[in-house]
Amino acid sequence: MGRPNVIAVVGAAVALVVGTLALGFFSLLDPVKEVDAAVYRASVSVLQAIPGSIPASEFLTQLGSIPVNYGMALGGAFAVWLQRRKIAVPILIVATLLATHVLQKITISVVDGVIPVDDRIIGAAGPYYSGGVARVVVLAGIIASACLVRSAKSDRLVWQLAIGLGVVEALTRLVLGRHWPIDLIASFPIGLITVWLFRQVQEWIETMSPAVNDAELDWIESAER
Repeated sequence: MGRPNVIAVVGAAVALVVGTLALGFFSLLDPVKEVDAAVYRASVSVLQAIPGSIPASEFLTQLGSIPVNYGMALGGAFAVWLQRRKIAVPILIVATLLATHVLQKITISVVDGVIPVDDRIIGAAGPYYSGGVARVVVLAGIIASACLVRSAKSDRLVWQLAIGLGVVEALTRLVLGRHWPIDLIASFPIGLITVWLFRQVQEWIETMSPAVNDAELDWIESAER
């Protein structure tokens, strides 16, 4: 990774933290809270009226729970290690999830997010932002990035998986009334920037320790003869 990429990564990391906090304070503005509450009430009413939406959401929302997240991170890291027999990227997977979790804790301590209060809430409601949604976006993106060989097609798949699974998780949280809509929306840029940062560091790691290809192995074997 050359110097321009290092600068871009550091800049993106700083922007991630600053942007996350800025979005949090933006969500506390009175006009934003009024619109957010109106969308929340309408969305929860419509979504909970759909037959089967509540039990399905209670099951699917576990994808964003912390035990499942760490299980996915460790399982994905182990799968990558089996695939490549190198430890750096598996460690990066776990470290990225930990960093995502730390960012959420920092945000909660700085931004006094508003927790929804409604008779229709099912389960535990949370403040800005939805850590569950952000973690699902991050894990889908980084595990896919680590497992797939880089190509235009696989790159598209990484972002499709991250956004698609994130949308599923966000919908379950909205059905259950656990987060304001802006909490769920904000989780996507936070998660996607984290995935981008992971991919940059992963590329640097792989550049620093390139795999020996078949041609090189053939040359080594012929030299040994």
